[in-house]
Amino acid sequence: MRNRQIFLRYTLAGDSRTHVKSAYRIVIDGQGGLLLYRVESGRPERVCLDDLESFSIHTVGVPKRPARAVAA
Repeated sequence: MRNRQIFLRYTLAGDSRTHVKSAYRIVIDGQGGLLLYRVESGRPERVCLDDLESFSIHTVGVPKRPARAVAA
């Protein structure tokens, strides 16, 4: 499912700028970090959780199908 993009939005400790990185997959590596599989290269990039002040993960909005009317 490489065509679905997710985004990591974060601020670094001591830095007020907001950073955004796109990925097709984000994995917790079990060693205090996140592995972002980047859309551009396909290779993982590690982001250390200790370096982050805050972070959030977002997906690209996918339109929902309209609800079906239920016949009574």
